[in-house]
Amino acid sequence: MVGTNGTMPSDQEEATKILMERFKTMFRAILPALFWSFVGIVVLQILLTAFIYVVTLFRMQSVGAAFKATFENFFSFLGLSLWLIAASFIWIPLFGLIYATYYLPRAILAPAFLLEKRMSIKQSIPASFAATEGHWRTITWFTSVVQLLLWSLVCYSPEFFRE
Repeated sequence: MVGTNGTMPSDQEEATKILMERFKTMFRAILPALFWSFVGIVVLQILLTAFIYVVTLFRMQSVGAAFKATFENFFSFLGLSLWLIAASFIWIPLFGLIYATYYLPRAILAPAFLLEKRMSIKQSIPASFAATEGHWRTITWFTSVVQLLLWSLVCYSPEFFRE
């Protein structure tokens, strides 16, 4: 590692300092790409979720009509997603995770009410809560089992352990 004056650093502290400066420079250079990749992934996930709900609820046979309905409902799904993230407090460490475990499974039907019954975001979430009243444990258990199975497939597949 070359020091600030073009020579090798004399001690470990100077080498660490040089390494940290290089890391900060590289991180600042890649940060915009990471941010826009994250935004792209979120948008794609919302589009795919909207597409699945549109095809499932309206039983669309035409891919073109399904895409059209998906793009028409994109901003509604975006608003609903942002509202659920903000209201579930999942972005707060520990407390958010505990509260979101209760809140998010009860809001699982909100996209269906948003699309099928043409409710607003603020109307679809309470409607979802009312529809899932008394079924929270079943919904949470089912979603937890599905997540556990999916993670098991990923973690215990032979490709996961290949070097």
